[in-house]
Amino acid sequence: MSTNFKLEFRGDYIYFRHGAGCEITPENTARLWSVLAVECNERSCRRVLIEGQPVWRKSNWLAAYSCATEATNIIQGLRVAYCFENYSEDDLTNFFKTVASNRGIETEFFADSREALRWLGVENCKSA
Repeated sequence: MSTNFKLEFRGDYIYFRHGAGCEITPENTARLWSVLAVECNERSCRRVLIEGQPVWRKSNWLAAYSCATEATNIIQGLRVAYCFENYSEDDLTNFFKTVASNRGIETEFFADSREALRWLGVENCKSA
């Protein structure tokens, strides 16, 4: 993960926006969770909206598993809404969600930030 991102506390949730061209890899995801862990702990907040442009993803089943389990090693009890423009779920996405859910992290993927905020339970908050 580059340092090209936006991180902001928005009252009831933490907003994280990937910079253009960010690639989802286990290494980048581990860094993302580390940054979010600090913010979540400082703010006593467990709701997160992660947005970005479509990202190129070199991923496989093992990488998806690693990305999902990394978060549980750092932050417990998260509810994370991913909102990627023009994103459509696939089997790998569903596998990631299942692994995360089995470890106590609720995740969902959206193409619309208002739907993501509604799912987070913060639809009346400042949107992205």
